[in-house]
Amino acid sequence: MWLGCLVEALGRLRSPAVLWLGASLAVNFAFFATGEATGQQLPRDDTQAHLGVESCGGSVCHDAAQPWPTSPVTQNEYSIWKQQDRHSRAYATLTTAESARIARNLGIADPTGADICLDCHADNVAPAVRGPSFDIAEGVGCEACHGGSADWAGPHADGFSWHKSNTALGLYPTADPVALAALCISCHVGSEGSFPSHRLYGAGHPRLAFELDTFLVRQPMHAQVDVDYLLRKPPANGAKYWAIGQIATAHRLAVLMSEAPRLSDGAFPELAFYDCAACHHRMTDWPAMAVRTSPNPKPRLNAASFVMATAIAASLVPDLAMDVQRGSMALRAAAFSDMADLNEAAMQLVNPLNMLLSRTAEFDFDGSERNAVLRALLETGANGSYRDFSDAEQVVMALAALIAASRGDSVRPMSAEGVTARYMEMFYSAAADAGRFDPITFRAVFEKVTEVCGDACRTGGRS
Repeated sequence: MWLGCLVEALGRLRSPAVLWLGASLAVNFAFFATGEATGQQLPRDDTQAHLGVESCGGSVCHDAAQPWPTSPVTQNEYSIWKQQDRHSRAYATLTTAESARIARNLGIADPTGADICLDCHADNVAPAVRGPSFDIAEGVGCEACHGGSADWAGPHADGFSWHKSNTALGLYPTADPVALAALCISCHVGSEGSFPSHRLYGAGHPRLAFELDTFLVRQPMHAQVDVDYLLRKPPANGAKYWAIGQIATAHRLAVLMSEAPRLSDGAFPELAFYDCAACHHRMTDWPAMAVRTSPNPKPRLNAASFVMATAIAASLVPDLAMDVQRGSMALRAAAFSDMADLNEAAMQLVNPLNMLLSRTAEFDFDGSERNAVLRALLETGANGSYRDFSDAEQVVMALAALIAASRGDSVRPMSAEGVTARYMEMFYSAAADAGRFDPITFRAVFEKVTEVCGDACRTGGRS
């Protein structure tokens, strides 16, 4: 569940308040559909063979019992994936009684044979590119993320190839935050071929709530970021992964919303784009989520990633901030109108978000840049812009990512003293439960923080 992801991410703060979670909880679409920024397709669209996870195993490859002290890589990456990474058990999830119940609700006889399930619970590439040792039951394996290895496995294993030459042969560049975001979002947010619709949620599928940095922390890293790693791959801290993930998510949602057919389910709009807590409460009782009866439920767009993208633009790319902010506000307003208005508002946001993604990828997210974003998030909160539970859960994960990335700064940011030690428990508590979420209480925490730290917490202030 996503709550488990959030628990581990916030655990980086070493705060007792993390326990609250354990108890509660362009260009255009081709950019993301094909990994256009890297010149490569996503692994699911490969034309080269997927050989299966066993091709990466073996004690002299990536299945060592322990890390090799003399190797530039740990050599036990396969073991970590097999034993600790939930991706290795994604297919097995489809064999459970709960998955069978969801499938029946959808009119599916067997979830292990349905593309709607396999597209994200396995390496569901076309039969023509499945090698002799390929096994769909391996789940989300090595090649589901790193790409079909038929062309690059040999040069990669010989010990003389370079990372850049391997990517040229089809190795997917997961070290690039933009490419990684496109890959993860294709399942955890949705894509043209595998979209988590309200019909899927209604059948009993758990709600998806994605944040790139949190999910990276949740899954055990099977690479050692050392001098050798940095010689081969670009460095990126958690704050950058968070920012890229938020903008990429907003862009993906804008693209999906701009596609008119996807916005309707018979006579109704696609409710998966809306905030679940606006109509349901007791979210932890899934799938038997009680419907709100008072006040009368009114669907509101799940605009959390757009709110985050607006804060990033305001702090780092001011010349795009107005376009992103106005576009996001128009999108929220259109959600109360009709599908045509929502479609048009989403289309207007696609290019500004695509430009924001490209510009944000140029930042290193050093201390001053992280603090600028943090100030924007705090000011946004003090202005009362986090109105829904989805906004709250995303900004809490944002604070966690920014504060964790700030550790080790030569000049301690105001976040470490002003937020972590004194106020994070209040943020956790205020955003602990969708059914009891109160935007006024949540706003009050931000107001208190900005009051105490003064100009350092305001856009343009100094930490």
